[in-house]
Amino acid sequence: MDAMHEGLDSFFVISPSEGGFDLDCRHRVDPLRVDASPFLDLIQRLDELVKGPVDRVLPRWAFYDCAELPGAVAGFARQARDLPDHTRMLMKVAPRYQGPVPLSQAAVIPMVEPGSWHVYAVASLDRVDAGLAPPDLAAATIVMALRGLGATTGYAAVPWGSPVLAALAPLAPLELLTAWTPAHSEPATMTCRFAVAAEPGRETSPPATMWIAPDDHDGQRRLQSGLESGGRYEVVGSPGPDGVGLHEVSSP
Repeated sequence: MDAMHEGLDSFFVISPSEGGFDLDCRHRVDPLRVDASPFLDLIQRLDELVKGPVDRVLPRWAFYDCAELPGAVAGFARQARDLPDHTRMLMKVAPRYQGPVPLSQAAVIPMVEPGSWHVYAVASLDRVDAGLAPPDLAAATIVMALRGLGATTGYAAVPWGSPVLAALAPLAPLELLTAWTPAHSEPATMTCRFAVAAEPGRETSPPATMWIAPDDHDGQRRLQSGLESGGRYEVVGSPGPDGVGLHEVSSP
């Protein structure tokens, strides 16, 4: 553990594989075993708490089929006994449960491209329980998961209005690959790529030269046209009142 996750007890990984993760991992949860259910219940509860009011909650099968079995779900945890009463109530921790409680999670999936992993889902409890964990917990979780798996490059497909984009922002600059994505059931989805750094915030992003609002579908289509014509753009900051900040690296 280092400064970017000071105050957190341990790191967990949900994966049927005993190998493949290089960082110190105090808790490995095998999703092939029935006794993993109490912890997997807490993973589902964390996703519901963070994403339920604003985004799609992943069904149980999606965690298993798309991440736990082919890849991994990893994150930071604290022992149930060390959590405040209000946090245990918020997470619906069973009274007799004494194991780890996830405070963050990143579901990641290996890609065909060597060293590349897709960040499939992200959640961190500090979004709904302020003061429980350090700032940028979600970004730190993404980095730790990818570093532990030996990834050199991360990918993500994120709706323009998704809070996941704010979780990815500390990892900026994010190379934009699509701005309007008809291949997705939500075309107003961006696809981005980023280098896996040692920790969030180490690389300085260039200033934004344009802003695209989540509901600006015409702007997203124009940006997609620019990408397909040879333009290069980077996402350089968290979504704000003016939309998502982007930097034009090169024009079409």
